[in-house]
Amino acid sequence: MKRLTEKGYEYQSYDFADEGIHVDMNRLREYEDTDLSPERCAELAKAESENRLVELPCKVGDAVYEVVNDGFMFPSGRRVGKIIERKFRLSMCDKSIPLYYKEIGKEIFLTREEAEKALEKEA
Repeated sequence: MKRLTEKGYEYQSYDFADEGIHVDMNRLREYEDTDLSPERCAELAKAESENRLVELPCKVGDAVYEVVNDGFMFPSGRRVGKIIERKFRLSMCDKSIPLYYKEIGKEIFLTREEAEKALEKEA
């Protein structure tokens, strides 16, 4: 489908003769910036209404911080290598070491700051 708006441009009221058109054009630009087809938007809306969408806490390549006890506690930053789903349990994998979602906020943290706060509580 041909794009109707300019990517990243914030339309203003002076861009159009009719008042208020810039609001609609900005909404259209936001939609077009997603690169989703109308059919895909409809599929996602249906899946969401049926509670079939899962929002992941991170993406492949993100750093996660695991609090490791090796005589003392320290955060070690690792990268998410892939995200897999097995038997309704989602796992983050860093090479061959699985990291389970249920551990997020307990042993695994999405930011270094969260990991350091957990270490302070342990001390």
